[in-house]
Amino acid sequence: MKSGEIHYLRLKSKVIRVTEKEHGNMLLHVQFLEPSKNDIQTLMRFIFEKQVDLKKKGLHV
Repeated sequence: MKSGEIHYLRLKSKVIRVTEKEHGNMLLHVQFLEPSKNDIQTLMRFIFEKQVDLKKKGLHV
C-alpha cells in the first residue's frame, strides 16, 4: 500500500479464465470465494491505489 503497509490475504479462489496477452504474458481472472468484509475493503483500497498510479502515468485503466 502507499502507506507502506503490507497485507497478506489468504483467500480461497477459483480461476475463471486465463488469457494470453502480448509477448507471451498471461492474464489470470480469479474469483475470490467467501472473502470477509475486511478482505474486500483491503482489495478495493489496493485496486484504487493502483488505478490512481496508472492514471498519473497516463496509462489507460
